[in-house]
Amino acid sequence: MNGKTIVERRRAVDLLLALFRLNNHEKMAQHDGPCSEELSRWVLKSRISLSPELFSWNERLFSWESFFGLRFFPYLFSQEIREPEDLIASVEGISAGRLLRRFFSRDFVETDEVEALRVKMMEEDESEALKYVFGNLEVSNSERYSAMVLLSDQEGAKRAYIELLHSSSKGLAEVESQHFSQEYCDWLLIDFRENYESFGLPFIRELLDLDPETAFGQLDFRVCLSWFLGGSNINVTIHEMNTVISLLGCDRLSKRALLPNKLDPLEIMACLSHIEEVYLLKRLFKRDLRLDDLVAENGRIHRHELYERLARLSRSELVQVSSNGTELLFSSSLHLVERALDTVKAFLQN
Repeated sequence: MNGKTIVERRRAVDLLLALFRLNNHEKMAQHDGPCSEELSRWVLKSRISLSPELFSWNERLFSWESFFGLRFFPYLFSQEIREPEDLIASVEGISAGRLLRRFFSRDFVETDEVEALRVKMMEEDESEALKYVFGNLEVSNSERYSAMVLLSDQEGAKRAYIELLHSSSKGLAEVESQHFSQEYCDWLLIDFRENYESFGLPFIRELLDLDPETAFGQLDFRVCLSWFLGGSNINVTIHEMNTVISLLGCDRLSKRALLPNKLDPLEIMACLSHIEEVYLLKRLFKRDLRLDDLVAENGRIHRHELYERLARLSRSELVQVSSNGTELLFSSSLHLVERALDTVKAFLQN
C-alpha cells in the first residue's frame, strides 16, 4: 500500500526558490514554458537590486551544484514553517554553527549543540575545516572553495543569508501583487489534483521523474508548487520522515498534465503541425502502448521529451490515457481524431 500524496503551496519555500532562480536562471530557462518571459523580467530586476557583496553571497549559497542555502527547505516541512516571516525568524533563532551544519548535512536530523559547536570551531581551525569539506560527499569538487568561505566566516554567512531572505521577501511580495503567478499556480493546484485522481502514482512518477522503486514504494509525497521553478523540479527523499518532498515548477506541471481543461483548436493545430507528434499518433492508432514500449521503439527521443509530447496530444484529446497499476497506457482512434478535427473545423467556420 502506498503512502499519501499532498500538494500545496508555501510562501516560505518560494522565498528560497526565488533566490535559487536568481542565481541559476540561465540554466533553468531552457525548461520554462508560459512563465518564461515574466521570470526573465523578474530575475533581471532582482539582480540589479542586490549589492555586489550580497550578489556574491547568493552565488555561494545558492549555486547550481550544492545549493547550500536551499538545503534548509526540508526543515520547513518538519517544523511546519509556511510563511516568509516564520522562515526568517527560524534562521535568526539558531546559531551560525547549527545553520552551517544544515547546509552541509547528509541527513535532516536536528543538529545537537555538540555538533554545532564542532562546526563553529572550524571557523578558527582551517585544517579541520579542510578535512570536513573534503570528506563531505554532499560537496562537489567545484564547490569546495565556496564551502571553505562559508566555514571561515560563519557569522558573515548567516548575516548574508538573512539579508538575502529579507530581499527575497520583498521580491515575493512584488510578484504576488501582480496576480499572474497567484492565479496561474492556483489553477494548476486544481489541475494537479484532477490529474492525480485520474491517473494516480503513474502520473506522479512521470511528473516528478521518479524511479519506479521510489514512486511505488511506501513513501508519502509532499509536492510543493512554485512559480519560481518554472519548468524544473527538485526531489529530496527524507528518510527520517518517510517522505519524498518535491518542489515542482508551475511550467513543468502545465507541460506534463494529461487532462484537457478545454478543447483548444489552436492547440490541436499546433500538435498536428509537428511531424513527430503525427508519427507518434500513428503508432498509437488502435493500440494500447506503455511509455516504456514507445521509448524502446524510438531510442533517439529521451523519455522526458516523449512523455511531454504524449501529454500534449492527450490535452488535445488526440490520445487517450489510462492507468494500469504502475503504468500509463496511451492509445488513439479514428473517433478521437475526427472529433478533434471537427473542433478545428468549427473554429475556422466561426
